Amino acid sequence: MKYLKIFEDLNETLYQEIQNMIDSNQFLKGKVKADKSTVYEAGEYILLLGDLSHITDAHVDETIPGSKFEKGVDLKKAIISLVTNNKPTEMTKGFGTSETKVSNPDEAEKFKWLGLDSKTNVGVENVQKLEPNDEEFKSMNVYTYKDSRGNEFNIKVKEGDGEKTTFLSFIGAKLGKIGDKIVLSVMTAFPGKNGAEVANRNDFMKQGYYFTTTSKEVIENSKGQLSESKLVTKFSDFNETMQFAVLQNAKNLHDEEELRRKKKETSQEVKPEPHPEPNNKPNTDMESEEGEDMESEESQSQIEMEEGQYENLRHLKSFKRF
Repeated sequence: MKYLKIFEDLNETLYQEIQNMIDSNQFLKGKVKADKSTVYEAGEYILLLGDLSHITDAHVDETIPGSKFEKGVDLKKAIISLVTNNKPTEMTKGFGTSETKVSNPDEAEKFKWLGLDSKTNVGVENVQKLEPNDEEFKSMNVYTYKDSRGNEFNIKVKEGDGEKTTFLSFIGAKLGKIGDKIVLSVMTAFPGKNGAEVANRNDFMKQGYYFTTTSKEVIENSKGQLSESKLVTKFSDFNETMQFAVLQNAKNLHDEEELRRKKKETSQEVKPEPHPEPNNKPNTDMESEEGEDMESEESQSQIEMEEGQYENLRHLKSFKRF
């Protein structure tokens, strides 16, 4: 088939030109050699396709969320067919948060064929979509995983099988040009079309995408609503702060009451014997003692109330994790 034509007629000078592009690229240098087993013509493009097992393997393991390639899929053939028979759906320049779309191929650094039909069975689609406010979506558990670079992502997961698909996405990075043909190296490829436009994997949840999986490990390690877990953490912090405040207040009241009692006892020890007073004169000492006793009882009641609040918070704290 024409789109599978290998550049057998290319001379060593042309292969060397592509090899020079490889050697000047920090991500490719020493990892791939330009020859008839890695250089392919695909319509308006020349593709550098070395060993793609790192891509197929990453999309086979059930413990890694995402759509899966069929075991034994000829990914090179599928990519060449996709690029040959379709225009790029998107071209961009820049990387990460600075990545922007462009319309001029000479300006572009990435060429993307997203969610297009490769006309051949490539794997299983495990990415599905609901409205973000849908009750079913909101009730799904959240699974946290790390990619090979250590980046952490949160996604919604649901137990279940995916659907077979012929749709494929391919992203190539521009290495340069030979004549009027742009030379691309493979950045990534994945089966399916749902969510192909999502650049940041943390945006899957925001846009209502979820992942079906048959992995018990993923299901068992998934958790309830992420927002709920954050709420529990915040409540825990508030609970501990309130606990400390109530305990400190109770201690201060207790210390003040002890100091008041000691002053009263000291005052009674040094107080001289009272002289008889006329019957009509009110006994102010008795009234003073009664007032202090009433104040002491009120303080004690407040301490007991504060300690009761502390006890309630302590019991409440035992229910903060669920």
